[in-house]
Amino acid sequence: SLAKQLQHSTISHVSLVPTQALQILTQQPNALTQVKALLLGGGMIEPQLIDSLNALNIKAYTSYGMTEMSSQITTAKANLAGHHGRPLPARQLKLVDGLIWVKGECLFLGYLTPQGVSLPVDEQGWFCTQDKGQLNDKGQLMILGRADNMFICGGENVHPEQLEAVLITHPNVAQAIVFAMPDPVFGHLPAAIIDYVAANDAVPLNSASIDLINAQLSQLIAQKLARFMRPRHYFSWPKQVVSSGIKAPRKLIIAAVQQPQAE
Repeated sequence: SLAKQLQHSTISHVSLVPTQALQILTQQPNALTQVKALLLGGGMIEPQLIDSLNALNIKAYTSYGMTEMSSQITTAKANLAGHHGRPLPARQLKLVDGLIWVKGECLFLGYLTPQGVSLPVDEQGWFCTQDKGQLNDKGQLMILGRADNMFICGGENVHPEQLEAVLITHPNVAQAIVFAMPDPVFGHLPAAIIDYVAANDAVPLNSASIDLINAQLSQLIAQKLARFMRPRHYFSWPKQVVSSGIKAPRKLIIAAVQQPQAE
């Protein structure tokens, strides 16, 4: 496992998504203590994770980035304020109606299409990331989530990434994806897809224990965010969807749990 590899090798710098970091801290808390620098990115970062890293004196940094910018855009020391720092050299960043736009020397050449390379930038060379964010009073970037993931529940904007960051702090949750389910009253209601894991290998999960976990998850969301944001439906992670990278294929997983309903 990655945790064992970190313990028995001389790896000095590691880049992880928050889910990976949480799993390592749960399985082998000391696996990261010899690392000189840990970079976190690719998802919302729950303050509990930063607290755990600080308690182990692990030098952690958070980053906002994307493949199209090759790939870090901002970086900062991991902090409880929730910001990801300012743009790195050779990178520019601005907000337009809450959306993050970027440009710089490291911007990609474009997407390869049947018609050739396509670079979707505006007249000034700015690229829209489709991520929503805001700048604090010091000009440091705060990430709110993907614009195309956001949905409205009873007139309130819901960013699934915020819910997912809280859900994965539960010891029985390895991964979580939140999506919108249509509702005639509220427009949409949050639903969660959970990759359940047993806290004890000797005691496998059953329907009763999963129901208990779901109740705890709803309570957790209500305590840390807002009661209306709690998921109204829970689905088990579709094991038939295979991921080839460290990020779960979000659209495929949501489609997999929705398919039985469509049929």
